[in-house]
Formats: sequence, structure tokens, C-alpha cells
Amino acid sequence: MALVLWRRLLMALLLAGACGASVDLVNIWVGDTGLLNYTTEPPYGITIGHATGRCSDGYLMIDFLARDLGLPLLNPYDRRADFTHGVNFAVGGATALSTATLARRGINIPHTNSSLEVQIRWFKEFMSSTTNHPREIRQQLARSLVMLGEIGGNGYNYVFLQPRRTNGRYDPISNATRVAESMALALALVPQVVQSITSAAKACQEVLDMGATRLVIPGNFPIGCMPSYLSSATSASSLSGS
Repeated sequence: MALVLWRRLLMALLLAGACGASVDLVNIWVGDTGLLNYTTEPPYGITIGHATGRCSDGYLMIDFLARDLGLPLLNPYDRRADFTHGVNFAVGGATALSTATLARRGINIPHTNSSLEVQIRWFKEFMSSTTNHPREIRQQLARSLVMLGEIGGNGYNYVFLQPRRTNGRYDPISNATRVAESMALALALVPQVVQSITSAAKACQEVLDMGATRLVIPGNFPIGCMPSYLSSATSASSLSGS
């Protein structure tokens, strides 16, 4: 149901644009389509018969939206591919805050340093490298749908789901007893995450100033309902009660 409403919203945005204009899709943040190398082998993609580089057993929301718009599936930014109808800068597991900022709080991100700031820089570099004049950028963005977000959730994911070590080993009992510590750390991150999102809002204004006329900023997902969180909470409760 949510996906149906989401599609209707996007179609309304498109109808609000210039009639008859072709539409490209530019995605920053949600829906990595191949920038993480470890998603190129099974079990990723098992429901469609082959791995696609997506953090999924099939396709992603961004893929269904591209299909609804009559566009090819988006290629990831770092590949030598056809970006005629859109480009995807999203990186699975990336954060709103920089990896350096998180590392100073003891939060390690081993597989990517492509924060929101990095992805927006890629976007600007791509637009500059594929056009010859700012006027061309405005023309290209005027017929594009730009998606920026959701933003900020992964920082909390790393706090809550990152295994804790005791004497160099993972200790499930220690994990359970440090739930309160993780909560305190997550709360301490809130002002910085909010500031990062505020900076992203300024970036959105930059994108609009560059010529974008259709910009979608999805909100954060209800991450507390994710199976990984529910499983972690259940395990912690069981260990605490034993």
C-alpha cells in the first residue's frame, strides 16, 4: 500500500512538471544499485536469478519507480555505464555524518566512507563533467526527478547493531548489559545528525538553484520495527532475564 501511494505521489509530481517532457531519475542516498562490492554474489538477487549489486534478494524501490517512469534501471555512479536516463549515487550503509565524526565516538564503519557529503559532491562533479555550461545543467535537471534521502538512520543502526567486544571477543552477555550505553550514545548523536540533515537541506537548496524542479526527500524509516532491531531487543531481554 505504501509503495502504491509513493508511486502516486511521484506521478503527481511528474504531472505537475512540463507536459510531454522526458524525465531522468537522479538518486542520492536510498537504494544502492551496485556501489558495494559484496552484494554481487548470492544470496543477493536470488529471487530474480542473479545478483545485481543491490542489498536485496530482488529489486529495490528505486527500481520499481524507474520502471513506472518508463526508464532503465539506474546504474551506480562509479561504473562506466550509460547514464543517459539517470544516475545513482546511493551507497548501502552510508551515513549522514562523516566516518571521521563517528569514529571519534567509537563507531566504526568498515565497508564505506561515502557519507551524504561525499555523495552530494559526486552529484555536483557528475553534473559538471557531463555538461559544458551551467545552462545545460539547468536544462538537464529541469527534466529530472531528484531523490535525496532518507537521511540519518544508518548512524543509529551502527550504534545499536554494532557488536561490542570484551577482551577482544564478542560477548553476548556484555552486549545485553550495554543496551543502555548504546541508547545514551545514540541520543548523544542526535544533535549532530540533525545538524547534518540541516546541512543537507542547504544542499537541497543548492540542487534547486542548479535548476532542479522536482525534488523528493523521503523521511526516515521506522527502524525500530526492523527485524534486526526486534531480534536484538528480544535477545537482550532474554539474556537479561536469564
